[in-house]
Amino acid sequence: MAVKGTRNAQTADCTLENSLVEGSPIGKLYELDGYVLLLGAPHSNNTALHLAKYRADWSGKSTAQQGAAMLVGGERRWMTFDDLDMDTADFQAIGAAYERQIEYTPCRIGRATVRFLRQRPLVDFAVEYMNANRK
Repeated sequence: MAVKGTRNAQTADCTLENSLVEGSPIGKLYELDGYVLLLGAPHSNNTALHLAKYRADWSGKSTAQQGAAMLVGGERRWMTFDDLDMDTADFQAIGAAYERQIEYTPCRIGRATVRFLRQRPLVDFAVEYMNANRK
């Protein structure tokens, strides 16, 4: 479902149904070999891992109805759409396994744990992890 509005080149190809795929901002960050910065947030909140979900192939992969409040024609409306199920139950395990593999140690700023990782190898690792471990 495309919603008319002002869009820039970075989000022009992004639709509600495929909000975290190749043409999305997170997909474009992958193309640019960008980074993930988690400030006080665990991998269970790592949006970059959703890109891996779209790329991975496991037998139980399914869609679910999603929803979001949006401005449509200047009016706030609740929009629903079908998209990949947003299950993130294994994101923390994926992040921990990746950090072990690359021998990464997060640092701290004040009380916050900080992770600064290249996105592309993390997503590639997550695809392999999901292919091997998700049912």
